[in-house]
Amino acid sequence: VSPEDKPVALTVDRSVLTGIQRKVLDEAITARKALAGRREWAARLDELERKIADLRLRATSDAAQREVEDVSKNLIPLQRMAAIEAQAAKESDSLRELAAFCQVFAPVIVLPLPQVADYVAWKASGKNLEKSYPALYHEIATVRFKDNLEGALKQLGLGLVNDTVEYADARHLALLRDRIMEILGKK
Repeated sequence: VSPEDKPVALTVDRSVLTGIQRKVLDEAITARKALAGRREWAARLDELERKIADLRLRATSDAAQREVEDVSKNLIPLQRMAAIEAQAAKESDSLRELAAFCQVFAPVIVLPLPQVADYVAWKASGKNLEKSYPALYHEIATVRFKDNLEGALKQLGLGLVNDTVEYADARHLALLRDRIMEILGKK
């Protein structure tokens, strides 16, 4: 039996999380449910596709053709977010919880360990990051941080689009969950 064939628990063991971590997770689950229900990204995608079709009909000059190409560059992220939205709408409660957990805690896999507690406290507080946790803000508000997170997620078979974790196989979320739990000191 290959590792890919082994059954993987697609759940989050809430009993090992602190109260503040459970609060952050509950808020993330609510946000994931809202993402699934809004269909905001699908609507944006439909609007952009209509705009591109209209531009193509009127594209008679090189400048108009370049405008079509420029606008078309936005298609891929919108398609990915619309797919994430649709996927979230189909998730079971346990898979939604796992996806939300991975989404909200993913940044800890690339944060310096001393800043992990600040990250969790910030997520629980809902406060302005720049004012409340300036050192953390200066760490995560960089392109380097986002690139590092994207690279770490890619190594786990996951993606990152618009600061949203993207998965094709839920078993990859389990890998991320395990890494996060290890960092949070829960494994």
